[in-house]
Amino acid sequence: MLILYVFLEILLFPFVLIYVLTGSNTRKSFLFRMGIYLPKQRETILFHTVSVGEFLAARNLIKKIMEENKDIFVSTVTLTGREMVLKEKLPHIFFPFDFPIIVERFLDSLNPKVVFIFETEIWPYFIFKCSKKKIPLIIINGRISDKSFKRYKKLSFFFKPFFEKIELVLAQSKEDAERFEVLGAKKVKVCGNLKFDIKIKEIPEEIRKIYDKFVEGREGWVAGSTLKGEEEIILKAHKEILKENPGFFLILAPRHPERAQEVEKIISDFDL
Repeated sequence: MLILYVFLEILLFPFVLIYVLTGSNTRKSFLFRMGIYLPKQRETILFHTVSVGEFLAARNLIKKIMEENKDIFVSTVTLTGREMVLKEKLPHIFFPFDFPIIVERFLDSLNPKVVFIFETEIWPYFIFKCSKKKIPLIIINGRISDKSFKRYKKLSFFFKPFFEKIELVLAQSKEDAERFEVLGAKKVKVCGNLKFDIKIKEIPEEIRKIYDKFVEGREGWVAGSTLKGEEEIILKAHKEILKENPGFFLILAPRHPERAQEVEKIISDFDL
């Protein structure tokens, strides 16, 4: 199965390369994810948090573990995730592309004694290589969405050997735990969702004043964590609402902050 996976990777690599190099954000992290710039460490603990949401959930746990283990790295895939990690003054590294040579160089360089992956990132070659090197790989805050579960289950003949190599899964819910077990994970425990432990920072007074003035005496709605293509649907619906409720407000929060200018233009195009 692994040979098939690597073969498919080689076939798809030119398309992945085009996608990565044509995106301004993905292009900036390309060389790092190719394993060009790697630190040399004796022994580390690696925490993989894909982006901002996973890192915020993991932050308190990472800092707690850091009290006893200083040699850690936090990996992300996105630039916004990287910015958040550096803002917390934690060592950052980009997670590698799941290609044999790249993964091997990455693990040889960091030499992790344990890898913690937050939520669900199933990278077959990375999991295989950790198992081969006897590096325990633990999934924390594990979850599997309906869509992902159907996909993994349909391809269980391929994914099961990799799920079996995961040392431990700490799942968010009983349903998530059952899904991991169905997919092949051998040791699974339910530990709840770390996101409930996030401490919300106090809103700055100047922001609170703007917000209070904006919502005072009005009803409205929030469209949070929106993705590309969703804003147009939301704004169209909001314009319909305004026909009967002129004072109704909408707070629109894109999932990726770097899309702010793009979303602002969409709002302007809707004359809002």
